Amino acid sequence: MGFSVRRDVHVEDIVDGYLVLVDGADHVHRLTGNEAEALVAARRGVGDVPDHLCSAMAGLIEAGIVETTTWSRRQVLQLGGAAAAAGIATLALPGIAAAASPGDPTTPSTTASTTTTTPPPPTPTPGLYIAHQTGSVSRWDGSTLTRNVVTGLPSAYDLLWHDGLLYITAPFVDTMSAWDPGTGTTTTITGLSYPWGLASRGGLLYIADSSSDSVSSWDGTTLTTAVTGVVQPSGLAWHDGLLYIANFANNSVSIWDGSTVSTVITSGLSSPVSLAWQDDVLFIANAGTGTVSTWDPTSSGTTATTVITGLSNPQSLVSHGGLLYIAEFIGGTVRTWDGVTLDTAITGLSFPISLAWL
Repeated sequence: MGFSVRRDVHVEDIVDGYLVLVDGADHVHRLTGNEAEALVAARRGVGDVPDHLCSAMAGLIEAGIVETTTWSRRQVLQLGGAAAAAGIATLALPGIAAAASPGDPTTPSTTASTTTTTPPPPTPTPGLYIAHQTGSVSRWDGSTLTRNVVTGLPSAYDLLWHDGLLYITAPFVDTMSAWDPGTGTTTTITGLSYPWGLASRGGLLYIADSSSDSVSSWDGTTLTTAVTGVVQPSGLAWHDGLLYIANFANNSVSIWDGSTVSTVITSGLSSPVSLAWQDDVLFIANAGTGTVSTWDPTSSGTTATTVITGLSNPQSLVSHGGLLYIAEFIGGTVRTWDGVTLDTAITGLSFPISLAWL
């Protein structure tokens, strides 16, 4: 297996890295820079470690975060594992610091602070990423469109940023691609069944396996069936700890609470393909009628309400900066909606099928 994150480790994304908790520990590790980059590599299950990450990886092994079948204990120590582990920033869990003895206030502190000067891992260029069904991805920075940021895909449907990688589903060939912006390389994940929509939560990527009426989860190494009992799932979206699932075949939306599936929207939809939350309201793209519907879990019952009409095969929704962005597959455009007015943001696109802001 090379290098992998231990099963008793919990990882939470933060702005500049990751917070890591090992089961039973009284502190949280804060990983940034090379340590964060090494964690990402381990989560992918790499077999080799770049030279500039060797010390950081050794530190993660010594701290009990990563395990390996590639290095011996002696090699870890030779690479400075103990020293690197000591330099990993740690934060006391709530209640631990308060319970500690305050000590003698007249005694000078001997605690030393360590500042890392290692550069952070490469970050992708921010913008709106647009997947084209023909097998490429473009990026829009708000004014300029850069085409062919990613090319050579067998096809494309949904795309989502997760763990520093851009994931793109390809339902026609039952695969998913993971594009690394740092290296420009693309990895193919197989074993899917007409993969459609994507969503992420808690370090896992969720994929709508529409042909098998299920949702799979991906931890960077292994595909696992997470949800069954849905009907040709298309769009996915997490909200308030629930996974919302659009059922393309029977025009409904279901929720999954981690164990049980139940249906919350039963009418007002037509071939729903994409879900997006904005201001605690669920927006649903209806490919069948060229419309967008809304549903408020506090007041809408089981019926969705149409709020936008006249679209040309809307296939993807994403909320950003107070606007709802809509990919029009046939029209070759990206539209925006501010709650009142429908505007055109980007034109001249080739079969835009999905959107993802970074």
